[in-house]
Amino acid sequence: MTTSFAIQIMLYTAAIILITLGILHEDRLIAFERRIIIFIGRLVHIHRCRKAEAKKRAVRAKFHVVRDRNDSGCTPDRAA
Repeated sequence: MTTSFAIQIMLYTAAIILITLGILHEDRLIAFERRIIIFIGRLVHIHRCRKAEAKKRAVRAKFHVVRDRNDSGCTPDRAA
C-alpha cells in the first residue's frame, strides 16, 4: 500500500463521516449556513458603505464642499 493510496482512503473516510454527520445534524448545519450568509451580507454592506463614503469624500475634496449636517453617512442595514 503506497502513501498516496492511504491518504486517499483517509480522505474518503473523512468525507463519508462528514456527510453522515451533516445528515444527522441537518438543522444545526442549516443554522450555521444562515449565520455565514448573514455575516457575509454584513461585510458586503460595510464594504459598499465605506466605498460610497470614500467617493463622497473625493467629490467634496474636488469641489471644496463643506459637509452638510444632515449627511450622517451610511446607515446600518436593518434587513440583514
